[in-house]
Amino acid sequence: MATRKKSETTAAPVVESAPSKPAKAKKPAAMKTSTGKKEVDFVLLNKITPYTTQTQYESKTFTPSTGYDFPRYAIEAVNKIRNLDVLLKAEKNTVVKAVLTEQKTALMAELSQYDHDKLELSIKNVEQFEENYWIQTLGKRAALELLCAGKVGVDTMEKMIKLPEDAYIKATQVCVKLANSVRDLTSEAEQSIGINTNEQAGE
Repeated sequence: MATRKKSETTAAPVVESAPSKPAKAKKPAAMKTSTGKKEVDFVLLNKITPYTTQTQYESKTFTPSTGYDFPRYAIEAVNKIRNLDVLLKAEKNTVVKAVLTEQKTALMAELSQYDHDKLELSIKNVEQFEENYWIQTLGKRAALELLCAGKVGVDTMEKMIKLPEDAYIKATQVCVKLANSVRDLTSEAEQSIGINTNEQAGE
């Protein structure tokens, strides 16, 4: 009789396990140096650091934008925005573009603080404000020169005497009033810290 062949056993199919997802890398905690100081995170500093060092305080304090300065301030601000637009169109470097964009945004934010009609009228009627601008500007410049050098400079005086007579008188009044006010305030400040200016003057 023919012998039966032993039934061949079939191997169980191998099921490949799905690859395990890599564990999310934990953000490294802020490292401390051997001195105990927190290690500098330059990526974070790069994100939070503005592209310009001009602060709002600096802009409000030292940029003439009120009173007799306002028309010129408005014109200069609009012209700066125009120039920045030209530079932005031509610039390819992303960092430089970011700097220019931030400067433009800051200027537009400054102008947006004012009413549009005020800006428009000031720019259109700039010539009406010019005499008072020069009275104030030259008067204050003369006061500063008087305080710092003891006399008004030739260039300032030359411009002052070119003003109409009435404007010259007003500029001189601005000069004298400001110089006296600064002297009085300086004297008060010195006396508040124990400096007797009268005694020093007599020595």
